[in-house]
Amino acid sequence: MIKTLKKFRQQDWIKDNINRSFLDYCISIRIHYIIPIVLLGLLTIFNVYCIQAQTNSNINTFKDPKTKISLQYPSDWHVASKEYIDYLFGSLSSSTDSLFDKSRHNVDRPIVMLIPDSLSGSTVSIFSQTLPFHTSLKNSFESFKQALLLDPLAQVSDAIPVSINGLNGFRYNFTYNGDPSFTQTQIFFVKGAKAYIILSQLGLTSIDEIKEKGDLDFIINSFKF
Repeated sequence: MIKTLKKFRQQDWIKDNINRSFLDYCISIRIHYIIPIVLLGLLTIFNVYCIQAQTNSNINTFKDPKTKISLQYPSDWHVASKEYIDYLFGSLSSSTDSLFDKSRHNVDRPIVMLIPDSLSGSTVSIFSQTLPFHTSLKNSFESFKQALLLDPLAQVSDAIPVSINGLNGFRYNFTYNGDPSFTQTQIFFVKGAKAYIILSQLGLTSIDEIKEKGDLDFIINSFKF
């Protein structure tokens, strides 16, 4: 069963089960999409570096050679450093404990995490998960949504069909009414045998909300393969 965020922070982890159903699979992966983004509003020190970033005036481009995903982002945003990702999710080459113990609850690292100079807590992250079998976008999303709603403190808004650069998906807001409470915009895609989830959140300490909202929309709308 899924644990609440409070219990999750107390490290009451969900153990992996290779025979779990697709719904159980969704339950086991969904928490790590939420927690790191909330913590970004509380953490104020990190190193940043740009991976394969190509500068074009005030716009940079991130390209992931493995998934072929690319994103554009303003010059006052940065790709989170490997050290910062290691802190949140653990190093692939080390057994050192991280904020989230990958060995115990099947946490994947984000493909990319973008953070602004303002350190306001605003962020855009992309995660991927291999699906247990080929299925439609609608079926995959409904299973994922059911898993989210198993937490009584969670709310998911009505999903709106979206198309970004030819890729169809569902856009919705996820709200958690616990402590801390927060709302994220999430976009769910399926391509081939993988699901991709874009998470975006306006920072808790954003001074220029209009600008950062515009930045978030710009980054999301640049997403493509």
